[in-house]
Formats: sequence, structure tokens, C-alpha cells
Amino acid sequence: MGWRWQPASRYEKSVSVGSHIRFEVNFNTPGYLLLIQKDTSGGLWCFCPSCFAPQIQLKTGKTSLPQEGSPITSFPIEGEPGKEEILAVITQDALAFDWLPSESDEPLQLDENHLLVNRQQIYLSLALSIRICDRSDRHTPTSHYCLN
Repeated sequence: MGWRWQPASRYEKSVSVGSHIRFEVNFNTPGYLLLIQKDTSGGLWCFCPSCFAPQIQLKTGKTSLPQEGSPITSFPIEGEPGKEEILAVITQDALAFDWLPSESDEPLQLDENHLLVNRQQIYLSLALSIRICDRSDRHTPTSHYCLN
């Protein structure tokens, strides 16, 4: 037994299937957001831009997702337990990939062709891991995650 000497985080490290989450991205500089999710089955999805994150030009500070105006207020956790990973990229200029979804589109499932730029592979270093648990492991109605 020991003393807790670090303050508890308000951000969950794992959630149960059936829960709902919102997460926050904290930017030190303004820019354009590209948000990619790797789900528990290994699928890659572009969530920003999409109907869940239509505002891609962001100021410094925290931004919550799904963004205001989204068709949902939190993301339902579905599928198989495992680890999800999220990559948030902020750029000074808007990305000009021809495959980027528009602000009203559903998230786009990505494949290797989306990740080739000028015949060079884009390597993704994923910034956040979320462990998805069986419903019996943990129950959190709406959890928050933070990307710093």
C-alpha cells in the first residue's frame, strides 16, 4: 500500500464496450487538424474532417470532439475489446489530399493508397491509446480523453 502523490487525472485510460466518450485535443499553436483513428480491428479512419469534426481550422487551446454541430454529442464504444489509437496532426496550412472527406461526410475508411504521397509512404506515429474493455470490466457513461 502506498500514498497517492500525483493528482488523479480526469481522463480515463480505458472504457467499456457500450460506453460513450468525448475527447479533447489540446493545441499549443493554431492550425488545421487531421484526426485519424485506428480501431481495435486495425481499420484506419479519418475523423477530421468529417461530420463529427467539421471545423478543421482551430485556435490554440482545447477542442472537444465530437465538435459542436456534430450529429452526435459523444462517440459510442462498439465492436471488440482491444486497443484503439488516435493520431492528431496539426499543420500550418490546410492539407490538400484529394481524399479528405468534406465537413458533412461520414468518416472515411483509409487504405494504403490514401497513405501514399508522391509515391512515399506516410508513417503514422499514433499519439493516444485507448483500451476498450468488456462491458463487465468497467462502466463509464461518458469518458473524456486528452491528446496533448
